Amino acid sequence: MTPRLRRALDDGVPELEVSGAQIDPATLGSLAYESLGILQDHEAMVRRILPQLARAMADGTVNIFWADQHCLARFDWRGWPAPQPEVIAEFVAAWWADLITTPDPRHSVTDAFATFAALTGDVGAALAAWPDHPVANQHLATASSFWLHDLVHDNDPLDLLLRDGPAPAGAAP
Repeated sequence: MTPRLRRALDDGVPELEVSGAQIDPATLGSLAYESLGILQDHEAMVRRILPQLARAMADGTVNIFWADQHCLARFDWRGWPAPQPEVIAEFVAAWWADLITTPDPRHSVTDAFATFAALTGDVGAALAAWPDHPVANQHLATASSFWLHDLVHDNDPLDLLLRDGPAPAGAAP
């Protein structure tokens, strides 16, 4: 846990209690990745930060390189009441489609792929969602080279994603 998050939690995170209040980027990133077990109502925290987190993912101001630790990967949002799961799935798909067809995306393609797969809980869906687009095809070639390097060195590039599968409804791994 970062010292900044520890101080925020010790002092309380008033921004979490005020609907629409902006959370500073460092605290937002910490909440997105480090809050499991720290806050009593993790699900409420995720719902509270989700609008700002989605914007930060889209504009590249929050890191995504811990795919399996992303708050949406650690909690089964698919079990939330409609229309929340559909909205989240639509955002994740749109975020991925935009990122993968952008020549210089704000996140690494391999990290974004891992995040997409972790958030959807389905590596196959992540591959199936890879569009046939000139820029996306170049990203696929680059990512494949990266993954091949991992495989040649006996490192499984998808190990974290395939380890346990998606969390059961309401559970946080």
